[in-house]
Amino acid sequence: MLRILTAMEPEDANSFSSGEIVQLRFDSKNAGQAHVLLDSGLEFSVSPLEAASLKSGQVLSSEQVRRFCLDDRFRQARADALAFLSRRERSRREVQTHLLKKGYAKPTIVQVLKRLDEENYLDDDRFCALWIQCRQRTRPKGVYALRCELKQKGIGDEMIQRHIGQIDEESAAWDAVRSKLKRWAGLDRRRFVSRAGGFLQRRGFGPHVVRRTIDRAWHALTGRVFENPDDSV
Repeated sequence: MLRILTAMEPEDANSFSSGEIVQLRFDSKNAGQAHVLLDSGLEFSVSPLEAASLKSGQVLSSEQVRRFCLDDRFRQARADALAFLSRRERSRREVQTHLLKKGYAKPTIVQVLKRLDEENYLDDDRFCALWIQCRQRTRPKGVYALRCELKQKGIGDEMIQRHIGQIDEESAAWDAVRSKLKRWAGLDRRRFVSRAGGFLQRRGFGPHVVRRTIDRAWHALTGRVFENPDDSV
């Protein structure tokens, strides 16, 4: 019975046994990579270099089978990680979590992350900067919200602070709220304060920034200022 190697299988030596190659099939779409089928039903892929040393009828030791299988899992995991990274920049924790959900064993994931580091596919400092830039361009948020998002993605406090310290939070708050002004035109003062204040608070802006932005937005809409400082609370 055919048994294709899966990411969920254990990686200890006892999980692999010796076997005879009953089929060696080359993959024309993958630059010489070959699929190996053993008499035990286990199937795995090998690199072109490895395939050159194999032939049908050859008996592989349990250690050879283990090495070929682990190499195959590494290639699968790296391919899954690269496909995940192709959509956008990712943090190291995001890639790790993705591979864990795919069922890869931790030793394989450690190897893949190390290789991706070496190949410059992973860089949390770069990710942090790009995440903040993207957020401020498409969906401006306050420092508190950004800090929470980045911590969830595994970014350390020191790195977050270094990048967040460059944010002009009042400008970000104004960018967030000005696209909503037409929608809020015609609201009385109380409803305007409630609507704008709730929106900015949900975006993670602090109370002082919220107050000043509401004042600015009310003036932009009506040409008036609040009669006293408490009106915009």
